Amino acid sequence: METTSRNARDILNKAYVRRLTPDPSGGYVASISEFPGCIAEGETAEEALQNLDKAAESWIEVAIAHGRAIREP
Repeated sequence: METTSRNARDILNKAYVRRLTPDPSGGYVASISEFPGCIAEGETAEEALQNLDKAAESWIEVAIAHGRAIREP
């Protein structure tokens, strides 16, 4: 599992497109364009982006575990 987590962090360090959008009901929504369905929320922009990195790491780990290709940035 540690190797998968390390690989996920290495992949996530690439220049992926992160989108940060204010949520009309408050807070922010963040996503990575190349990772379909990888979305996170936060009360602040910083919190949303931190949550996105955690979600993206899990997203990558699952993709690796299932042998799915991970798009390049």
